Amino acid sequence: MDQKYFTGAWLFKTDVVSDCCSPAPRIALSPYFAILRFMNRQSQVAFSLLELLVAMAIIAILIAVAYPNYIDYEAHAERNRAEAALLQLSSRMENYFSDNNTYEGADADALGIANLENDLSYQLSVVDASDMHFTIQAAPIDAQATRDSECGTLTLTDTNAREVSGEGNSDACWR
Repeated sequence: MDQKYFTGAWLFKTDVVSDCCSPAPRIALSPYFAILRFMNRQSQVAFSLLELLVAMAIIAILIAVAYPNYIDYEAHAERNRAEAALLQLSSRMENYFSDNNTYEGADADALGIANLENDLSYQLSVVDASDMHFTIQAAPIDAQATRDSECGTLTLTDTNAREVSGEGNSDACWR
């Protein structure tokens, strides 16, 4: 007795034998349903336009949130590098004072400011160098000037007084 039954996209045709010791039933597949099954599988492999748009929207939201935070982090890291360069410049000013008994005459060449400014988004300078006192500063240049407008120019004196030219808090900017 022949029976046909449908499972998924395959049409099975079996010869059913009631004998308990007979070999397994023969299975014949209809080629039409095999083609349908293949075509159905192909359509499930690709993404739909809606799925692609949803994925792009999620990525756009993540970028919109992450990019400003990354820019702030980068500006803060560059400010920390400028603070470290100012502290090194302060140390060089102290060395100059110990050699000459005055801060006066300490200029960019004598202090090696060019070596400290390598790949720095700040310009280092000696603002005031008198007999007993000095003031040095790091002014932001290029993109750093707009990214870090809250702190602006960092200033350091011989008494370790730390100031900023922006509207930000000096303690917060000098961390």
